[in-house]
Amino acid sequence: MQAFEDAQAQVSQAARCLTEAAEPQVDLKPAAALVSRSLAVLYDAIDHRRDRLADVRQTRETLAEAIAALAGPSGDDPKLGQARALLGKARDTLAAPESHFASLPAEEPPAARDLMASQDQVSLHWVVRASLAPKIQVPGPPPPPPLELPPLD
Repeated sequence: MQAFEDAQAQVSQAARCLTEAAEPQVDLKPAAALVSRSLAVLYDAIDHRRDRLADVRQTRETLAEAIAALAGPSGDDPKLGQARALLGKARDTLAAPESHFASLPAEEPPAARDLMASQDQVSLHWVVRASLAPKIQVPGPPPPPPLELPPLD
């Protein structure tokens, strides 16, 4: 579980780097959507909402896509390079849980139980809900270059 927490912290820090990028030369919205998706799948793995091995693999694939989306021209903004490095580190961090879950038999998520009142013993319950995906606000794409008008004769 420590690897999940470390990866979550690294991806969250990368998301902060994306939001703090100053006038990026590329559209960061596709990369931000991929980072958000990777966090949602990582949260599902932590919560054991589906097969953990599949979720860890999907998180690593989504992180690789986010890194590729940020691989284009980034201008002089060090925040984008820092975000790429953090996403790569998070992807590497999840290699250990992937190999761990690959060595175990597939385990189904726990079944939802009926809610029950209790006086002495607290009973935790599992609620069926949609995946949690943070919304990452990034600067908009750069404006298009101005149109050159033909010279007046």
